[in-house]
Amino acid sequence: RFLVLGTEGGTYYVNERKLTKENAENVIRAIEASGGKSVGLIVAVSESGRAPKNDPAIFALAIAAAAKDPQTRAIALASLPKVCRIPTHLFHFVTYLKNFRGLGGRGVKRALSSWYNDMPVEKLAYEVVKYQSRDGWANSDVLRQCHVRTDDEVRNRVYRWIVDGIEGVNKQDEANKWIAIPNIIHA
Repeated sequence: RFLVLGTEGGTYYVNERKLTKENAENVIRAIEASGGKSVGLIVAVSESGRAPKNDPAIFALAIAAAAKDPQTRAIALASLPKVCRIPTHLFHFVTYLKNFRGLGGRGVKRALSSWYNDMPVEKLAYEVVKYQSRDGWANSDVLRQCHVRTDDEVRNRVYRWIVDGIEGVNKQDEANKWIAIPNIIHA
C-alpha cells in the first residue's frame, strides 16, 4: 500500500510524519524478512507506473540499499536504474541513502557510476541538461561521489560538461588539439 499511495498529507487521526515512520518500519520489516522479494516488488510497482509518484519506491529502495544483509543491498543497488530513471529520482535516492547509511562503500559507488555509464549517451546528455540539480544535489556532486570512469570519449565530454561546463569541454579540446564537440553537448 505504501509503495502505491505513499504518506502524502496524513489522515484525520494520524499526522504525516508519524504515518511515514510507521510505513518505514513496515518496509524495514518486509525487507528483513525477504529482501530480494521486497526489492522485486519495489521495482515492479515503480516500472509499472501503478503509483502516482515514484518517491515511495525510491524511499523503499534506499532502505533496501541500507539493509544489513549484503545480498539485499546488492540486489537493491543493481535495481537502481529500474527505479531511478531520471536524475531527480537519483538525487532523491542519494538523499535518502545518505540519511540511512551514508554514501561510502564500493557497492554504492559502483551503482552510481553504472547509473551514468550504462545510460545511452544521447539520453544521458538530455537528462543531465534537463535535470541539472534538485534537492541540494547536482549531477556534478554525484559524479564526484562515485568517481565515475569510462573510456568513451563522447561520454567523457558529457561528464566534463557536467563538472566544468562548456569551458571545461573547450579546454579539453584545446589540450587534445581540437576535437569537434558532438551535437549532444550543444542541445
